[in-house]
Amino acid sequence: MGKLQELKFPDFRLVSPNLSPLFVLPLSLSLAILLSLACLTTPLSLSLPLSDERLQDPRTIRKIVSIDNRSTLAFAGLTADARVLVNKTRTEAQSYRLTCEDAPSVEYLARFIARTQQKYTQRGGVRPFGIATLLAGFSEPEGGETEGKPVLYQTDPAGTHSSWKAQVIGGRNAKSLREFLEKNYEEDMSEEKAVRLAVQALLEVVDSGAKNMEVCVVRSGGIKSTMEEKDVDLIVKSIEEEAEEGKAGKSGSGDE
Repeated sequence: MGKLQELKFPDFRLVSPNLSPLFVLPLSLSLAILLSLACLTTPLSLSLPLSDERLQDPRTIRKIVSIDNRSTLAFAGLTADARVLVNKTRTEAQSYRLTCEDAPSVEYLARFIARTQQKYTQRGGVRPFGIATLLAGFSEPEGGETEGKPVLYQTDPAGTHSSWKAQVIGGRNAKSLREFLEKNYEEDMSEEKAVRLAVQALLEVVDSGAKNMEVCVVRSGGIKSTMEEKDVDLIVKSIEEEAEEGKAGKSGSGDE
C-alpha cells in the first residue's frame, strides 16, 4: 500500500535575502512621468538589488524581464526556474495574441503564471517553482478613458495571485519592507516620490548604494526603461543626506 507524503512548498526563505524586487504603484492619473513623459501616462516604479559578486558583471544578471509589449515581470528566487516559467508565459502570451488578435491583459498573465505554479505542486516527478513574481502593466481604458490604469499582481510558489498597490517579495526582509511601504505609501504620489520610496525601501537592505540597485520604469503602452546608475546615485545621496540632517537635528535638540 502506498504511503502518504507531505508536500512542502518552497517558501521565501529559499530566496536570497538580497533579492527583493519592489514595485511602487502610483494611482493618480495626472502624474507627470513615475518613472513618464508629461501627464500622458501613469508609470510604474520597479527596483531591486543586483548581485554583489565582485568578479561578476551585475548588469548581466537580470531579474526584470519583458513578457510582451504590455507586461513586465520581476522575480525573486531561482533564476533557472524563472527562465522556464518566463518562457512558458511568453509562449502563452503569443498564443493568446494569435488566437484573439490582441495582447493579453496583465491579470490574464498573472492567472496563467499562478495556474502553472499551482500545477507543479501536485504532479509526480516535478517540484514547485522556487520563485515568486511581480507582474506589472496597464489595464485597458474604460469609461471614456484615454489611458489605462497601472496594475500590479503578485504570484507565489503555491500558485496564488493577488493585486497590489505596492509590494515587495523575496528574502527574510520582505515583511519588514512591506511594513515600510504600508507606513510610507501615499495614494497620489508623484513620480519623484514613488521612485524615492522604492529606493528608500531598498536602502533598508542594500549597503552598497546605487551600484547594486536597478530601477525600472514601466510606462503606459508597455514601454520599459531602466534608470542610469548615476541618476539612482543622486537619489541615494539625497536620501542619505536627509537622514544625516535628521540625525544631526535630533542630536542638537538632545544637547539643548
